[in-house]
Amino acid sequence: MKTMKRVFLAAGILALIAYVGARVHRKVTSRPAPGIRQIQVEEGLPVEVIRVVPALFSTSLAATGQVVSEEEAAVSATYGGRILSFPREIGDTVRRGDTLATLDTTQLRIQHSQALQHVGRMERLFAESVVSEKEVERARLRLEAAVQRHEAALAQVKAAQEAVRIIEHGIEESVVTAPFSGVVCAKMASAGEVVAPGRPLLTLANLERLTCSVSLPENDLPLLRPGQEAVVSFDAFPGKTYPASVLRIAGAPRTDTRMFEVHLRLRERPAGIRPGLFVKAEIITRRSVGVLAVPEEAVFTGSEGPTVFTVQEAAARLTPVVLGDRANGSVEIRSGLAPGDLVVISGREMLTDGAKVRVRTVENEQ
Repeated sequence: MKTMKRVFLAAGILALIAYVGARVHRKVTSRPAPGIRQIQVEEGLPVEVIRVVPALFSTSLAATGQVVSEEEAAVSATYGGRILSFPREIGDTVRRGDTLATLDTTQLRIQHSQALQHVGRMERLFAESVVSEKEVERARLRLEAAVQRHEAALAQVKAAQEAVRIIEHGIEESVVTAPFSGVVCAKMASAGEVVAPGRPLLTLANLERLTCSVSLPENDLPLLRPGQEAVVSFDAFPGKTYPASVLRIAGAPRTDTRMFEVHLRLRERPAGIRPGLFVKAEIITRRSVGVLAVPEEAVFTGSEGPTVFTVQEAAARLTPVVLGDRANGSVEIRSGLAPGDLVVISGREMLTDGAKVRVRTVENEQ
């Protein structure tokens, strides 16, 4: 009987132990695992920072335009006529004095021959009308009439001689030559065509006086001045940039675009440059050394205005700043930061003032 009691007692103790163990197990297994946020708070939120150091800071204006020639002329025929030959084509380079076109002089030469004959007749008439001084002395009463005949005949001779000179000049001008060395940019006539006096035959541009003409709005004018440095590039010469400087700024905007033309002088010219090439320009408006700047994404607007997160003793600190110019994705910090400060540039979205942080990457580390 005692043995049975002992058996039941042992069984009861084992059951109690099993019950307690099961309760403890359920409590342990039902406790929630710590979340990622909790772990990050405990260990520190991961952030990337940049060490602020004084550096060169530049601002610029971007503009587009084209290559133009400072000396460009519409070459025309002085006296007109039918074009016998027109050997030059668009893109041809010519030197000063080279023949651009030749006009037919057949009619001019006929007129020249007729004019010479007329001059001969006028000179003979003049010789016949001349009154000698002796005759004048003998016939003072006829003096006035003789002088008038003399002057009229002389005027007729001069008029005939002037007509010959004009025709001879027309024959000379029948060969149209280049007024300066350059490239043919446009043709406005063809061989065989009859052109009127003064009508442009072609456009010639001087390749030695090329500049880059770009357009900028009026609100950019206060930032511009002659002599500023610039960098230009051409689609025709990919992968290369060329130094330039501001030559002059237009005094008035274009009537069609309301934009101001700014001419840039090339300090280095690519081979094969021609008028009309598309150009991109960056005009340097400011270049300062010892400037503190941070990436634009590091700055946000807080309750006190522009703010950044700095890292101090493994904690994030809200730091108000005063901003300056912006350029190339960076913004100048005029006050609020000191050289060597660590500024958060990535991971600030979950930060609060005083939050523990864990720095993963430091840019500008010296």
